[in-house]
Amino acid sequence: MPPQRNLPENKDAVATNDKALSGLELLMDVIPILVEEYKKLCYSSLPTF
Repeated sequence: MPPQRNLPENKDAVATNDKALSGLELLMDVIPILVEEYKKLCYSSLPTF
């Protein structure tokens, strides 16, 4: 009985890991873009002497 009960949990865990991994990959793609935009924002908001 316990192995049967654990099967769906394991499948859910794997599915969650896949989602987390794809989310992480998406984040890795987005972070450099956000960093560049943040730099532009900072540089443009700096007072010019």
